[in-house]
Amino acid sequence: MKGVIWHIYRNQQKGMIRGDDGAQVPFRKSALSGAEFHTLSSGQRVSYRVQEGWLGKEAVEVQPLPIERNRRPRLERSGQQRCARRTVETGLTFRNWKQRS
Repeated sequence: MKGVIWHIYRNQQKGMIRGDDGAQVPFRKSALSGAEFHTLSSGQRVSYRVQEGWLGKEAVEVQPLPIERNRRPRLERSGQQRCARRTVETGLTFRNWKQRS
């Protein structure tokens, strides 16, 4: 299963995972595999398996997933670049465009 770390209780060395299905499952520091407890943060995506424990369901084999980054188009950095692009697209120079507006 996959989900997001909802909250981390650092002093108790445990936390809560909110699954993609909406279920909230606790996990302990000992349930981690492939990561250290101090490297986890709230909002981080993880994969896990649910197992019946002493007090009910709990997550085991908790592994952080790689961060998925959305690629955004690169923003233009200066007014000159915007004007240059507009000149190419419309055929107007900056002065002509300014007078026309």
